[in-house]
Amino acid sequence: MGEKYYAYRAVTVNQSPITVNGAKFYKLADRDAYIKVTNISGQGRVLKRNAYIYSTSKKRTTHNGAWKLYKGFIGSPYKKYPLGYWVAPNGVKPVVKHYLGRAQNMTNCGLPAIKDKLINSHLVVVWVGMFDGLSDHAITLTGYHGKTIYYNDPWTGTKRKIKQEIFATHWALDAHRALSY
Repeated sequence: MGEKYYAYRAVTVNQSPITVNGAKFYKLADRDAYIKVTNISGQGRVLKRNAYIYSTSKKRTTHNGAWKLYKGFIGSPYKKYPLGYWVAPNGVKPVVKHYLGRAQNMTNCGLPAIKDKLINSHLVVVWVGMFDGLSDHAITLTGYHGKTIYYNDPWTGTKRKIKQEIFATHWALDAHRALSY
């Protein structure tokens, strides 16, 4: 099973990259594993986005047996979405359906539809913009009371709350994307 390396994590790599089939890789200094050069930012050697770790210079390791992100993976640093890579609701939907038996892309639904899911004890993952210092981010809504929405934040590992109007602003910044079941 491959180790998951998260974005913004500092990594120590050998100074010079190697080239395999035209792609450049850095070897991690503390182990026999490789990361694509495009996943690392400049001289600071900080990951720009979540990265696959390669167990050899030719073979990518799996993470929990999975190799791909399915349909819904968006972007390239050189094309339409220059701020990074992320997974859209339809990319996560097959995984949710596999484990829960159903999944619903709720992108562009209104806040009342989300509250309906929450009142029926269904979690809702929403994508928000300019949140926790990130240009785009996904959080899991867990409930609400009045004008306060409760959520789990995977970036900070905390349970938090946010005023409904502030949430609506951040949610709008990431195209009202949402996923539930």
